Amino acid sequence: MGLLTTTFGTSAVLVCVTGVSVAGPTRSHTVEGVARDAVGRAIVVDASGTSWTVRGLTAWPAGISGQAVAVTGSPEPAPAPTEGARTVEGGTAGGAKAERALAQATWALRPPSGQWKVQISDGSGNATTVEATVDGVRWRYAPVVAERSSSGVYSGGEPAAGSARPAAVQALWAAVGQARAALAEQGAARSMGTVLVRLEGSGGEAVIILSPGHAAEALLSALTGLR
Repeated sequence: MGLLTTTFGTSAVLVCVTGVSVAGPTRSHTVEGVARDAVGRAIVVDASGTSWTVRGLTAWPAGISGQAVAVTGSPEPAPAPTEGARTVEGGTAGGAKAERALAQATWALRPPSGQWKVQISDGSGNATTVEATVDGVRWRYAPVVAERSSSGVYSGGEPAAGSARPAAVQALWAAVGQARAALAEQGAARSMGTVLVRLEGSGGEAVIILSPGHAAEALLSALTGLR
């Protein structure tokens, strides 16, 4: 996050490479940049133009290539320098100037630049909308009311709204990235108990339907962090 392959727009890169921790002989680095699919592997191109191969990942999940991501792992020497930055389309990966690699890597989707909207309807139909505008990022919660519930009794609580903290927005988009990647938990049709996710931005729209599982739980937990 099968998943729609519509891309969501290219995001600006804010940070290059930041050392995170040092534990014995193993260094850990976080690289922030734009995800790209190279020939036979996934890479991230940072603000300096350096291309970082993500070891163990042959391609980004559908919809992630072209998005802003943060990848954390142990830096290694680059793969073959003449082909490492070649994209699947045959061009170069964002004009990469040099090549490195990250082993034992984990990644997280970052919020896109510009205006965007994430709409999430939980398994009971309660809806949360998180929207970025020129005035900042705000969220609003629209619960199911008893009069409109299938049982005639269930209520999702009281409506609410507020501003979203930057850390909560990052956590939300990390959970969206998990949802995009969780192909085994995605479905083609909405049914009771599933989580519906709609993404809107300058690059297009995408819809994800998640069955109960880890990805759905991560999204609902991220929504809780907004309040």
